[in-house]
Amino acid sequence: MNDLWVMFYFGHAWKPKAFDTFACSKDLVHWTRWQGPHLIEPSEPWDQTFAHKPWVLKWQGVVYHFYCAVGDQGRQIALATSHDVR
Repeated sequence: MNDLWVMFYFGHAWKPKAFDTFACSKDLVHWTRWQGPHLIEPSEPWDQTFAHKPWVLKWQGVVYHFYCAVGDQGRQIALATSHDVR
């Protein structure tokens, strides 16, 4: 995004369940981890066990965040969208 690199990744050791978050860098060497709320975390019955393994792209002004959701319906690919990523 412009002169800023964004690395999307999932974490699991900070809480009992997996979640998606990100870090940013201007030089691809030094990274700053996002300190705000997680991008995706278990919140629904269909992703109550894990919400992880992000794949993110921006197309025509919309950010598409695909992730692996594991819950009461087994394992599936879920999608979250946003217009507000700068």
